[in-house]
Amino acid sequence: MPQERVSAAAWRAGAAPVVGLAVVGLVIAGLATSARLSPIFNRPTELVTALHVATGVAFLVTGAIAAVRRPRNRVGLLMVLVGVSWFVIDLQFVPSSMTYTLGNLFGIVTWAVLAQLALSYPSGRLEYVRDGVLVGAIYVWMLLGNLLTEVFFADPANATQPYRNLLALHSNAAQHDVASKVQLGVNILLGVLALAALAAHWRAQSRLGRRALAPVIWASAPIFGAVLALDAVGLVRYPDWLSAALPAITPLAILTLPLAFLAGLVRTNLARLAVGHLVVEIGAASTPEGLRASLARAVGDPTLAVVYRVPGDPRWVDARGRAAELPHRGSDRSYTLLERDGEPVAALVHDRFVDEDPALMASVAATASLAIERERLEAEVRAQLVEVRASRARIVEAADAERQRLQRNLHDGAQQRLVALAMRLSRTREMLDGSAPDAAASLTEASEQLRCAMQELRQLSSGIHPSILVESGLSPALRSLAEVAALPVHIDAVPDERLAAGVEACAYFVVSEAVTNAAKHSSAVSVRVHLARVDGALLVSVQDDGVGGADRTRGSGIAGLQDRAAALGGTLTVESPPGRGTRVTAALPCD
Repeated sequence: MPQERVSAAAWRAGAAPVVGLAVVGLVIAGLATSARLSPIFNRPTELVTALHVATGVAFLVTGAIAAVRRPRNRVGLLMVLVGVSWFVIDLQFVPSSMTYTLGNLFGIVTWAVLAQLALSYPSGRLEYVRDGVLVGAIYVWMLLGNLLTEVFFADPANATQPYRNLLALHSNAAQHDVASKVQLGVNILLGVLALAALAAHWRAQSRLGRRALAPVIWASAPIFGAVLALDAVGLVRYPDWLSAALPAITPLAILTLPLAFLAGLVRTNLARLAVGHLVVEIGAASTPEGLRASLARAVGDPTLAVVYRVPGDPRWVDARGRAAELPHRGSDRSYTLLERDGEPVAALVHDRFVDEDPALMASVAATASLAIERERLEAEVRAQLVEVRASRARIVEAADAERQRLQRNLHDGAQQRLVALAMRLSRTREMLDGSAPDAAASLTEASEQLRCAMQELRQLSSGIHPSILVESGLSPALRSLAEVAALPVHIDAVPDERLAAGVEACAYFVVSEAVTNAAKHSSAVSVRVHLARVDGALLVSVQDDGVGGADRTRGSGIAGLQDRAAALGGTLTVESPPGRGTRVTAALPCD
């Protein structure tokens, strides 16, 4: 909480210079009003003066409000600068050639500040290099164009006025007319480029970004529309009625921008008031998705996500315990950290335009802190569960790898040596050639025992991890298992495609264990096996027709298979009602 108070004080300090400049601008507005109403020559009407002053004051007041509410945002400063520069042109009404010169040359700069405000909205910062180049070109041309028409090719008619441009170096009516048309033409080009840049901003933004840009987009239409229309008409010649209406049309068009900003501010305040309903929604939210949806509605960003910090670990996880990452600053996504005792415990990942209203995010974060702390603890437990499952899966994979290694060693080592020994015994018996009947009989008996040992070793090797499962897949391995089983095994269906090695091994051992148990304990006559892929999982069903009543707590075979299935994220169940046989069912994720 102390940190929040310091931050608020820092924001107020950042807004103070802008508010001070706005106050200075209001003083200038009063002086400008007096200057406009005092001259006898070329004096504007009271209506035009009222509209002109109201427009400038609207920018000053709105800019000050924006700076106070969003101190880190430069929009407030730019709006105040528009308001101050708006009154520079009124220096022409001060009874002095020097002030007339300054107002005549620099009064047009307000259009460049307006362009910068429009292209940098809503952050007040130009985010694209092309926008910076365009705004720079507008600033340069606003000054260069006026130098062209008021200094180098001035209008001779201005020399007859009481106050004139002291910097005029050359005057010629025809040349002034050409220079004016060039100035108007370049103005039109720059206006079109500015509108195109705004349209590009609109197309590139997300739904929330477009909502944030809406005030400047709708306000820019009348502003740039009026400028382009007036410049286009000026290329030919202003009609008398348009010349009379121009001083009133221009401020009315520009006045739409601060009004649109205030409308957006009202909408934001309504959104903050709606945060009060968040308390009720969070209380009713019983799931992480319900909490996320409530926060998304309060912020107005449907893409909002909640991630949690694992204590003592730099990792972030989502509500399901899966690994997550915070977006990079400067990208289209941003985040707001939620802290407890100075330590980050969670973060709201959202559209970057949400950062434009830090007060709303602070309200949402404060309201949701308790619920998020609860979800963080649950997410921590889920993350630990994910790690346990991953650890169990690694153990099973390591066990399978060791079984395969042992099977290969038996096949390539002991079995091969026994085969070689059997061949040697056979050759030795042939070498006796009937000369020692007793020895030949003994060798024949030894060969038979060796053959039985080889068969048992081959069965042991196959039981450890059948090579046919690795080489040919699940279907051939199960059919081979059915051929050597102690009772008839009917395989109804088996997927022909290859699956993940862990899934195939688990399915094989489920069938093998169930068939073995049926032969040993259930007095079954036959067993039916059915495997099928359903909704991203391999369903394994083994049903015998034995006496049932199997005790699932005795023996380690079923328990081991349950652990193996759980390591894959699956399940294994045993149904064994007395007198109705035993059904072993496994569901193994396989996508």
